[in-house]
Amino acid sequence: MIYSKSYNKKTIFLPTPGSIASVITLPLVAAACNNTKPEPKPNTDQEAVNKSLDNIKVEVADKNKLPKEVKKTDITISDQVSGFTYSVESLSPNDKTGELTVKVKSTKGSLGATKDFKIDNFKKETKNDDKKNDLDKNKLDLKKELKEFKDNAKFNYSMNVINPFNAFALKLTYKPGYIHEVIDAKSKTNVAGEIQYHIVKISIKKETTKLFDVYIKLNANGSTFVDEKEFIRITEEKKANELKTKTIIATKDFKSKAEYKYNGKLDDTDANLFKQTNVILTKNDGYKSTFEVSKVDLIGKAVIAKFNIVSITDVNVKFSVYVKFNYTTSANKAEFVEKNFFEQLPTKEEQDKFKNAEFTYNGNLNEFNLNMIDISNKSFKINRIEKIDDPSQQILLVKIFATKDDKEFITYLKFLKNSNNKNTGLKISQLEFEQLVEKLLP
Repeated sequence: MIYSKSYNKKTIFLPTPGSIASVITLPLVAAACNNTKPEPKPNTDQEAVNKSLDNIKVEVADKNKLPKEVKKTDITISDQVSGFTYSVESLSPNDKTGELTVKVKSTKGSLGATKDFKIDNFKKETKNDDKKNDLDKNKLDLKKELKEFKDNAKFNYSMNVINPFNAFALKLTYKPGYIHEVIDAKSKTNVAGEIQYHIVKISIKKETTKLFDVYIKLNANGSTFVDEKEFIRITEEKKANELKTKTIIATKDFKSKAEYKYNGKLDDTDANLFKQTNVILTKNDGYKSTFEVSKVDLIGKAVIAKFNIVSITDVNVKFSVYVKFNYTTSANKAEFVEKNFFEQLPTKEEQDKFKNAEFTYNGNLNEFNLNMIDISNKSFKINRIEKIDDPSQQILLVKIFATKDDKEFITYLKFLKNSNNKNTGLKISQLEFEQLVEKLLP
């Protein structure tokens, strides 16, 4: 027989003697099975790093700007926890809302943690800013396209560069889709006037839309792209050369017809010193003359005056002339002299210093010697003298030549032998000196 008994819905069949199989139902007892791992201990060091970010303050002092304009160096982190190192990991600006998200990292040893901090109340992007951004983007796009154009485009010039530039001889190759238009061309010449190369300004278009300007240099070796400053430089050089040529022509024209005269007596005496108001200018049609400065030429017995001239028809044409007015009692025509002659003469300030210097003689006037003359202003050096002795009048006349900085100075002295102050030379004018000399000479 087969007996069966069920426990917990499980049936066991067991065989019995004299039967094919016996079924015994036994209770089924579940075996205990426990594979659960123990809970890990909390990482207190990492928690400390995390908490070090909880109470810090992340701020930007100047909020009068768009969030995108903020730099990491603009961020300040205060209330930091001692023992932790803080740094700004990244900035995430939102210009439309005026907000900036700052990711701050705190580290201690090998442990680290980050936290985002949001800062608001920045300037917000306006429609004008959008337009500016669009313009900036367009500029960047054009800049990129310009670079690509220069990298791929080539200009061929079919004429010899020593000849005047011909726009029809310039062809654009190796860059289909672009149209070129010559705007201007300047030629560089040598001192002989021979053309060395051309700098050409070219407008580049696509269909009817202008994109940008390019500048190329054409010489015997072909064409190369150059900067705009090269075109400006050669343009300025050309203008300067043209103005120089105009000025040379105008200077010759003015000197060939203009006449300066001095109205009145002119010499080195106080009463007859040079006065610019006494100058008369005639035959100066087309030019305006302005007095600047004058110098006295004691050796040449004249005054050299500098006048600045401007063309009435072209105010850019300016030059200076140097006019020599000889000492005279009548209004004689003056003569033009060169600039270097004028510059070699002492200035009025230098002449005044020499004029105010005192001269004394340390010796016997009857045995007058250059080496015995002493001058109070030691910056001047006495080189030579001319003397006239009048024993009957007890007068010694001395013309002294001195130099300073390669410029020559002259003064006239009268020594009175019967004077208590006989060793001090009395300064007299050139005119008085010459009049006295004329009386003394036979």
